[in-house]
Amino acid sequence: MKNIITAYLLVGWLTVSASAETFQFNYKKNIAISEHPELILKNKTGSVEIMGGPVDNIEISAIKKIRAADQVEAERMAEFIEIKVVKGGDRLTVETVYLENPEGNQSFWNRLLGKGKDVLGSVDFMITIPFDCAVNLDILKGDAKITNVENEVYIVNSEGRLVFAHIKGPVFVQTVSADINLSDIDGDISLISSGSQARIESVSGRTRIKATSGSIKARLIDGPVDISSTSATIDVAQLTGDIKIKATSGSIKINQELGGLDISTHDGDVVIAASLDSDRGYFVSTRKGNITFSVPETASGSVKLETRSGGINTELPLIIRSFEKNKLVGDFGSSGPKINLVTESGDITLGLY
Repeated sequence: MKNIITAYLLVGWLTVSASAETFQFNYKKNIAISEHPELILKNKTGSVEIMGGPVDNIEISAIKKIRAADQVEAERMAEFIEIKVVKGGDRLTVETVYLENPEGNQSFWNRLLGKGKDVLGSVDFMITIPFDCAVNLDILKGDAKITNVENEVYIVNSEGRLVFAHIKGPVFVQTVSADINLSDIDGDISLISSGSQARIESVSGRTRIKATSGSIKARLIDGPVDISSTSATIDVAQLTGDIKIKATSGSIKINQELGGLDISTHDGDVVIAASLDSDRGYFVSTRKGNITFSVPETASGSVKLETRSGGINTELPLIIRSFEKNKLVGDFGSSGPKINLVTESGDITLGLY
């Protein structure tokens, strides 16, 4: 009997939900700001788009989206979502506030439809700011796009698609389960993520990344890179700068045009192509995984290759200084940086590109 009642409730809920519609309520506001503005935006759910432009004010356009059975119900529910704007000095704070519904004894169906004490709905923002306005976002759930900003950008986000482009200033991102795209960044990047897919391109500045899982793909990076990861896949190419990676697992692929290299991982293959245009040295260590290290034909340097359980292969004409069963020390070319490749269980290949 209980299962039959549950089935009827489910069918009823599906029927009512199917008849519900999404209603939109527009909001606009134009606020005069000072010479050194900062925008703080707090939004629980909904998309955010912020664009820098040749403007003197902050122009806010927002859309409240309410799913309800009819217009009257939607208007009543929209009253419990407040867009609060507070100006204090150089700072403008915009916050979506979900007010408590004072009506008591809400029915089961009302709660299923999102009409209980906590009104459900989302707010999408489109905001135009002066080029030099700093941006600070706190978004619980939703996409965010920020472009043409010449100041620092800071965002905390739990899930969604994040797109930052044409930023002149430092960028800080902290997120979970997000799709991250950062491009044309003239400034330092600090990224903390878990379960996210990150794509970074055309950066001039220091890049720091802490990732527990997901993937990291970076191109055209001009500046030092520091990555700490537990199980992310890492792929960095067209890098001009030192790179340091400390990982627990996951594959690592690096194409480096300039700078030194320090990579340490417990489990995973490491593939490196480096021009050796640095005197800082190149160190790669993995407990379980193969190491492939490729250099140009004209490169010079000294190598120390060591594996406890695996083979050593080289395409370079080496001058052998010492050789044991699983350890090789030698030189190639005239003189150059030191290359130290160590794996406990895996093969080491020294190649050309």
